[in-house]
Amino acid sequence: MGTMILISGKACWGKTSLIKSLAAKIPMSDVSCMNSLGEKINKPEDCDGDILCTGKVLFVDGKEKSVGLSSGGDYAKYIIDALNALTHNHEKELDVFVSACRPRGETIVEAVNLAKRYGYEVIVTSNYHGVDLFSSDDYYAMGCKSVLSSGLDLNDACVDAMVELIKKV
Repeated sequence: MGTMILISGKACWGKTSLIKSLAAKIPMSDVSCMNSLGEKINKPEDCDGDILCTGKVLFVDGKEKSVGLSSGGDYAKYIIDALNALTHNHEKELDVFVSACRPRGETIVEAVNLAKRYGYEVIVTSNYHGVDLFSSDDYYAMGCKSVLSSGLDLNDACVDAMVELIKKV
């Protein structure tokens, strides 16, 4: 059984940035990345839009497992299309599939249904983001802060945590 990790969060809270950073930092071999149009890309961080990546990761138990990453998750169709593309329409298995996922409406429901259909366990998590306490907007309208006043880059810290999570599942 594989594991589906859904990075859940509202629009403009850094889900795509997190997954691009994860694709650049996770120690994968046999890496293949493409943009949302299916065009090969060399470095995920150089792509302006969404990305899809696959590769092999050496896990804690010494086994190599296949990992797929998708930064598109605003709509359920993006997650379905990404899983189909990364598994070659389910002819190939992924041990871990990480995708951005909006937490509202049909997106999260369909992503969980997709996991059930293909036998994935599901972890729903969020990227780290700071809250701008000086904003006059209410919490749901606030943008996110990616760097704390101490200089801690929350995206980098979350990527490190995600790499460890992926290695352990």
